[in-house]
Amino acid sequence: MTVLSNIAGTYLSDPQFDELLAELNRTGETLFIHPTSPAQSVATIPRLPRPMMEFMFDEARAVVSLILGGVLARYPRIEVIVTHSGGALPLLADRIDLLKMASQELAATDSVRKALAHLWYDCAGTPFPSSLSTLLPLVGEERLLYGSDYCFTPPIGVGLQIGSLDGADTSLAQNWRQRTTSNAARLLSHSVDSRVIFGSAMLRRRVRTTLLRWLAGAIILRGGRRRS
Repeated sequence: MTVLSNIAGTYLSDPQFDELLAELNRTGETLFIHPTSPAQSVATIPRLPRPMMEFMFDEARAVVSLILGGVLARYPRIEVIVTHSGGALPLLADRIDLLKMASQELAATDSVRKALAHLWYDCAGTPFPSSLSTLLPLVGEERLLYGSDYCFTPPIGVGLQIGSLDGADTSLAQNWRQRTTSNAARLLSHSVDSRVIFGSAMLRRRVRTTLLRWLAGAIILRGGRRRS
């Protein structure tokens, strides 16, 4: 299943998604989180394209909310895929783990750094020289998947991304195709046949209900922006 990092400012750690996540956990579903703009992104730096920076930070918000909100611990059978080599997560993990110790509410929550090692990551966007070099020491090559971001990234951009993987000054440059293919096979072997999952009337109802809630929230938010 594919979801956005937030819907009208609401993240997956919100209790309204518990029923859906419980069903995804029961079926051992794979959850692909793709970033979008945070609700107030227009008020940040208006002239910059939002995918340039906001997507990377909103992906971090979504994943950190799942970890510190205890969602991943409650639903351990959900396999989560994070895009763009983890976005801002690899750089923020140690800082979050340090600063959360000063909060009575968060001090006992799971370590973000340790939790990241149990997620999966695609390498869409700009994997080298910096993104994967920061991510891989945290999670290892065995959690890496190929992702191109096509068709939102045009073919020329996909070509540049593949070139950065082929030309990386690391051993991964020699075997990234084989590595990401074997990792994907291992991940998908954990998933239930999609015909079984979407044959579940309960899951269909919960997906439909959740999507309608998300859509209603987005419409309300957009209407409010137009009036303002």
